[in-house]
Amino acid sequence: MGSGPSATPTGLLLASPPAFSLLRVPGVQFVPSTTNGMLEDINGNLVPRWVNSVRVEPDNCQVPFLLSDASDGDWPYWWDCPAGTGVSAETALVSETAGVKLISTNNRANVVTDPVIIWAGYECSALDLGHSDVRRAEIEGRVRRKLEAILPAAVERELESGQIARQAGFANHYLRDITTRTELTADLGYVTALAELEQALAENGVAQGQRFIHAQPRLVTLWASENLIEVSPDRTHLLTRLGSYVVPGTGYRGAGPGTDPGATSSYSSTWAYATGPIRVLLDTPQPRELEINQASVTSRTINDVQLRLEQAVAIVWDPCLHFAIRTDLCDRTCGGGS
Repeated sequence: MGSGPSATPTGLLLASPPAFSLLRVPGVQFVPSTTNGMLEDINGNLVPRWVNSVRVEPDNCQVPFLLSDASDGDWPYWWDCPAGTGVSAETALVSETAGVKLISTNNRANVVTDPVIIWAGYECSALDLGHSDVRRAEIEGRVRRKLEAILPAAVERELESGQIARQAGFANHYLRDITTRTELTADLGYVTALAELEQALAENGVAQGQRFIHAQPRLVTLWASENLIEVSPDRTHLLTRLGSYVVPGTGYRGAGPGTDPGATSSYSSTWAYATGPIRVLLDTPQPRELEINQASVTSRTINDVQLRLEQAVAIVWDPCLHFAIRTDLCDRTCGGGS
């Protein structure tokens, strides 16, 4: 056999996205197509472009429990009205007195989201880029693969920390937002922590559909070892036994609410979050080419070019369902070490 270098087979060592991510969950990703300044939604309807901002009027998180008699459990389906309450039928329609059902006007405020830009790039000499059409296509393909590979983690990182939006002064919601989260009992074992997240979603998300649990891969691996989660039949996403989507985000750093965007978890504990439905709007990637003239008195031969592929991303969700829990990775159940 010869001792010289051998040719590298094509298709090896190429960048690719992770097997499981937020963008792989059914119904999350919305990829628009531009038609005369309009976009086509998932139902084929033309809607205005959303790259300036997104405004959503969400459904209420839960059925309003307005029975005044707490002994009846504050549940709107159990009442004895108007018979036996001393309330007339006319009054019953407009009053919440003693077991009377009342339609709530406490609707959710609009959720406003400003898109952020996620990009990947490649820097090379102008001579290299202009060497041939084949070489240019190779470089452009590398940038495209790189963007596709990093996009899931970048979206997850932004959802968790809100780093880009916070720097830009946007009011986007994010998982570490201390103003909207509800913290559950801290430092529970990882099995109990998952149970508590499921319970919180069940109690507070009566009128919600999709439910999400967000955690680092290290925590999701422990859940998988206990057979608490399963792979979907099409092998695109993970589910709990109760049907909640589990996102083992490579972009999640496992830090808690109110922490700096760069904060991370430790080897022994991590934060997990639970939310209601999430949509990720992805605009068509836009190529950018920028010449970088680095000529100086001592060198007039350097003229590099940056090729970038930029994608507008909007992560839309209603923080009326937003739970956080710090999980002990070294304990299995309620801090008992079992």
